[in-house]
Amino acid sequence: VMICSYTFYQQAHKRLNVIDWEVVIFDEAHTIKNPKSARAEAANQLRCRRRFGLTGTLMQNNMMEMYCTLDWAAPGALGPASEFKKYYQTPIGMGQKINADPSQLSLAKQRAQELNKLLRSHVLARDKDMIKDQIPGKDDYIVICPMTDEQRVVYDRVLASDDYALLRK
Repeated sequence: VMICSYTFYQQAHKRLNVIDWEVVIFDEAHTIKNPKSARAEAANQLRCRRRFGLTGTLMQNNMMEMYCTLDWAAPGALGPASEFKKYYQTPIGMGQKINADPSQLSLAKQRAQELNKLLRSHVLARDKDMIKDQIPGKDDYIVICPMTDEQRVVYDRVLASDDYALLRK
């Protein structure tokens, strides 16, 4: 058993990778979301039978980050990155656009359902109902902050943009 930080692992991964590990568990696994990062490259070189990644945010910014994290934990489960992008990411992204036509919306919904089904076989997620008694109550504070002149200019530019005009129709 070894417990170490990502920084230590990155520095010592060549020595650690001579060991055939039975199980490897990465906490905050979403930090290996960039396949070109030194951290992800080192993590992908691990020799082990089983990999588990713990994260509260499997998908942070985009689907390819989610793909990279899950591909580390379950190599090949989502297929090659290029196929994942073509089959899932592109159609789902097209369906999220404001000007998506009915066929794009339908395909996006179908692919999202397929992806969710696939993810359920590899991702164990807890929902709020499972832990509601363990979470402290939430306090909301409303603070009104007027825009600066620069923020007002940017805001007005967004409102005048073609993309925003589609929302008003």
